[in-house]
Amino acid sequence: MSDRCPDEHHARLFQLRQQLLSDVNLTPIEDLPARLQGWTDAARTLQAARPGIEAVRAYVKKHGQMPPDL
Repeated sequence: MSDRCPDEHHARLFQLRQQLLSDVNLTPIEDLPARLQGWTDAARTLQAARPGIEAVRAYVKKHGQMPPDL
């Protein structure tokens, strides 16, 4: 497994930003706080998982495969 190239990463971020903008623009105003809370929760979950994700990436880079415990 190889690292994703920066262009792939940026393309994915662009897609997420577009989805966020779409969600915000298409959500009725009374539902907007709940919709934004969902995005906030997703961002916090991803940030909390980052150390584990980075550890797996380092393992794969070193060993060429996923850790056996996954």
